[in-house]
Amino acid sequence: MAKSQTGVRELPKGNQRGTRVTANVAEDGSIRFHDPKDISDVHMVGLGVGGRFDLSDQIMKRAGQDPYASVKRAMAENTREQRLCMARRYQGERQKQELFALSTKVRQLAARTDLSAAQRRELLFTIWDECSEESDSTTDYGAMARATILSIVHEAFPAGSDVAYPPAELLALNERRSSRQPFAPYDPRPMKRTRHPDAGAPTECP
Repeated sequence: MAKSQTGVRELPKGNQRGTRVTANVAEDGSIRFHDPKDISDVHMVGLGVGGRFDLSDQIMKRAGQDPYASVKRAMAENTREQRLCMARRYQGERQKQELFALSTKVRQLAARTDLSAAQRRELLFTIWDECSEESDSTTDYGAMARATILSIVHEAFPAGSDVAYPPAELLALNERRSSRQPFAPYDPRPMKRTRHPDAGAPTECP
């Protein structure tokens, strides 16, 4: 998803030898620095140049060094918590949009009239089987995606109906699944509740 320019923030300016480094933070927490104009009180007399240049900065840049590195490190460290908060919120918004898109896609597949019920059931199983079983955050988005798919299975192919997954079909699908957990859409045990992407997340960042 492309970064939105509406979430870009400007950080306080940093000072170094009278220069001013600026930075902008995108809504995903990424930071972009802007070097100050290379101007100082040094005059290039007799060379026909009317401008003023910071020679030390120019020399460091030509040598492949960043004369403002220490200022940028300080600005990044001072805004670290704010940017982490923004990144978490941005990730949560992305996941909500992806879950909504997944729900729409699965419902459309389940309602296709050009496919047989068996073909549609297999498609829903395949999408379920591709959902991640690993999570590196406090919110298990893979589990939420699987729960979304199973809820649509209950609506489109309810247990006991003519279009429900037959036991033999469920057995065949499970024999070729890549997931550790079995595909059991009609398991009488209640589905494990998962946290909403916004659960526990701060609404405002410092």
